[in-house]
Amino acid sequence: MNMNRILIFLLFISAKKMNHLEQSVKDLQAQNAEFQALILNLSKGKEELKTLLTKKEKKTKKTVGVLNMGRRFQGPLRKVKEIEEETEQEEGASGKTDQTSNNGSGKQDEEEEDYYDDEEYPEDKYRQLEERMKAVEIQKISGLDFEELGLISGVVIPPKFKTPTFAKYDGVSCPKLHLKSYVRKIQPHTADKMLWIHLFQESLSGTQLEWYYQLEGTNIRTWEDLAVAFYTQYQYNADLAPTRTQLQSMSMGPRESFKEYAQKWRDLAGRVQPPLADRELVDMFMGTLTGPFYSYLLGSSSAGFTDLILTGERVESGI
Repeated sequence: MNMNRILIFLLFISAKKMNHLEQSVKDLQAQNAEFQALILNLSKGKEELKTLLTKKEKKTKKTVGVLNMGRRFQGPLRKVKEIEEETEQEEGASGKTDQTSNNGSGKQDEEEEDYYDDEEYPEDKYRQLEERMKAVEIQKISGLDFEELGLISGVVIPPKFKTPTFAKYDGVSCPKLHLKSYVRKIQPHTADKMLWIHLFQESLSGTQLEWYYQLEGTNIRTWEDLAVAFYTQYQYNADLAPTRTQLQSMSMGPRESFKEYAQKWRDLAGRVQPPLADRELVDMFMGTLTGPFYSYLLGSSSAGFTDLILTGERVESGI
């Protein structure tokens, strides 16, 4: 019977490792695709930056020796010599029609709009491009995705909320009992299930906490998803819980005190499902005793388990 349980347990562990390896291969393939996309975006960003730098150098050369008339005069950049010539032409051409003047004004307005769009505020474009390049450089780090660091989004802890103190899961007890303990502890404090998911890490430690950090946000969207994932991960502890047969086969060690043995036996008996009745508990414990303990305690078997332990300690002192 025990060999069958061990074989089933080993097969279960092997299947989980195979699933883990398959998932690791899929994750590596996905990361490779993301990395190639990031390299492509980085190349495009470099080309855009190079184009803007070249354009800026050309515009810098063109503005040498020119005068900016500014918005007040509603005109583009002009050379000083051109302004003097234009002034002389305006004095000799004051008889031009209003239509020609309006056409020239419209053309000037278009030039002004292009000038101020392209020349006066180029820093914004460079700033946006720099931010984009910085984001691409950060995303290029292998194995680090800032979008997946958090398990869930939208969690808000109330200002006066006080986090309860949760019992830590030891990794060997029944996962269902731990879920019950967690829910009954947090339920009176908040009904926000998103906060339940976020604070569940406070009830874990060691390798169990590492398991929580390895969860993917795409798989955990509700509290029920997290509870099912936790129970599935540690279900083997519930399957390997003590049975009545194991309790009956126990015996007290040669250097073990009666009280230590009785407490150890009683702790294991408390994990048996369905629970043992008080009469069954005492009879089963008496069946594991040998020698003088069984002889002297046989008459006290009608007492409760606590009274049985006290009587056994007195017998041990007498021996």
